Amino acid sequence: AQALAKEMTPNSKYTSSLMFGIQWDLVCKYLEVKGGLSVADINSNSTSWGNYENAKIENITSGKYAIMDTNTWNLGTWTTISGSYTKPNTSPDKCTLLSTGITDYTKKMNIYDFAGNEWEWTLEKAFDSPTPCACRGGFCSYAGSNFPASFRGYSNVPDCDIGFRCALYK
Repeated sequence: AQALAKEMTPNSKYTSSLMFGIQWDLVCKYLEVKGGLSVADINSNSTSWGNYENAKIENITSGKYAIMDTNTWNLGTWTTISGSYTKPNTSPDKCTLLSTGITDYTKKMNIYDFAGNEWEWTLEKAFDSPTPCACRGGFCSYAGSNFPASFRGYSNVPDCDIGFRCALYK
């Protein structure tokens, strides 16, 4: 993830990297102060603005989705949305992953999918964990109250259900 993140520069005037944990925390604070979210929306329950199992997301008109089997963590085929799509209520062993930026439901201050959808690697290191970095945010197969946007956890590497977010520096 870090190698891919370093390649996401538009030209030689920029550098990029995975986000550090402190950057994640600062984005959470920014969304609270400028984005109209409460501390509870960020730290306790992010269902109202993230793709979680208990989030009802309607009227999606473009993008793709895939259904994941959470027993095997196998991701199904990505399906292109045509017309108006409503995320289905899936069974406890399935979840719906959405392509990034396809609905304003998951957007705050022009930042998409900061809560829910999938966990994201950061460069934060836990002192008591053998993993090289932390995963942050939430995941589509859990409730927004289980893993809100500020969630910090540690997972085995590599883990197929964790994405990443880049920080771009000029």
